[in-house]
Formats: sequence, C-alpha cells, structure tokens
Amino acid sequence: FTARSCKIPLQRAAASCTLSSVLTRTFGQPRNFNSVLISGQRQASTLAGAESWLRAKAVSGSKRIFLFNLNQQLAKQSEALAMEKMYVARVEETFQGLQAANCHLIVDERSEYHLQAACLTLAAYRVMTDQLNLSKTDAIEILRRCMGDADSLGERAVRYSLQVCSKILSKDNYDALSATSRQMADVDMGQAFAVEHEETQERTRHVSKVSGCFYHSFFARHGAAELTGPIFCAAEAALFEKASGMTAAELHRGRVTFRLDKTLARGDSHCLFTVERRTAEEETSA
Repeated sequence: FTARSCKIPLQRAAASCTLSSVLTRTFGQPRNFNSVLISGQRQASTLAGAESWLRAKAVSGSKRIFLFNLNQQLAKQSEALAMEKMYVARVEETFQGLQAANCHLIVDERSEYHLQAACLTLAAYRVMTDQLNLSKTDAIEILRRCMGDADSLGERAVRYSLQVCSKILSKDNYDALSATSRQMADVDMGQAFAVEHEETQERTRHVSKVSGCFYHSFFARHGAAELTGPIFCAAEAALFEKASGMTAAELHRGRVTFRLDKTLARGDSHCLFTVERRTAEEETSA
C-alpha cells in the first residue's frame, strides 16, 4: 500500500479562484468591495475543506482495500473455517484501538497514512498469529499480498507507464531513479521520517540516508519488529523497480544500479538507498 494518498493542490486553485473572482467583480464595479472579499474568503475556505475531504477519502479508501484483500486471503486459509468476515471484523476492532492509542504520532498529512498502515498491519498480524494460530512467516506473507496485487490490471498499467516515462526521461535511468529516491523521502515519507540526501557533483551517485523510520519505530515499540523489513522496506525498494521497469536483479548489475545497502530493520544504524551510474568497465566486471 506501499499505496499512496493522492493530493490535489487545491490551495493553489483556491488562491487562483479567489483572485479571479475579486478582480472580475472589482472591474465590474461592485457596490460593496467588502462583500467581494468575504465571498472570496468563503470560496477559499470551501476549497480548503474539499481538499481535506479528499485526503480523508484517500486514506479511508486505502483501508478498505487492505481489509478487502485481507478478507480474500483469509478465505483461502483452512484455519479461518469460512469465518473470514468475523476475523476481519476483529482486525478492524483491534485497529481502532491501536490507532486511538497512537494518534499522537500524527505530525503531518503523510503520517496519518503511515499510522493507519502500521496499525492495520499490526492488528491483522495479531489476529492471524494469536487467534488463527498461523505462523509468523505465513502471516507476513498474507500481509504482503494485502498491500497490493502485483498481477492486477491496474498494477500492470502503472508499471508500464513508469517504464515508458523512465525511457523518455533518461537513457540510463539515473535521473528517474534518483528522482524516485528524492520523491520517496520528500513526498511519501514526510516528517515522520528523518532523511538526508547526498549526490556527487558529477551526478554519478545519489544516496538517501534514512536515520529515522516511522514503521521501524512503531513495530519495535509494539514488539513486532519483524514486520518492517519484509513488508515496508520491500515496498519502498519496489518503487525503484517500477520507476526503472527493471527487476531487482537487473538493477544490481546494470549500467545504473540501485541497492538498499543497509536497513534499520536489519539492525543497521540507518537505511541506505543508493543509486549509482557505473562506467562501462565497472559494468563489465560486475
């Protein structure tokens, strides 16, 4: 899930709409200029409220998708005894308790999504391991599938679009991959993560260093640190595969490489996302 909430820049639209309405009415010689300003403020307020509504719908939509996928996965488990709906209801109940207890972790718009994803994952994990008696390995595999269907038509369309854009933007994918690294940190992660970027002057190596991760901290605090790596680290790494149109193996041996060299989930002091453009000699010897 490395799913992502869609944000429409309605503030900008609100400002434009408000300004145009003020100018139009001003040049039309309104009788009361104050009424024009009040009307503009009301429009801006309405549009800001619409943006907030859209954000909330995006977050709640990702929750519905997760629970739908979970229901589908549990229906395949003999341990559920055809009572998957009851277990999904228990997951939702557990989720609500976790979300309420951890709402102080919301520091910006993106962290609202991160908290929801973490609480849903932990709630489902607890229900599957404690009540269905699934092994941790099986439960984690089910959770990975709940984060999205890699074989869906929509997923294939997204992957193809990213591949086409990647080829247009860069001959060797360096620009696309380094841009993905920045967007991952600046747009997707938000203030709940601590990220630093470094890039060589020749633009042959770009590194994103994550010293603070919302998911690693959350799951470690709740005694389920094993969830971070196979679910959320894997989801972030998959972004680079989609941006380049290449598999993880191809990204390790190509002219432009991507590596997730270190992760907090594996016990390192930070995560290290590295994009590197190699020389022809280096590529040959790899």
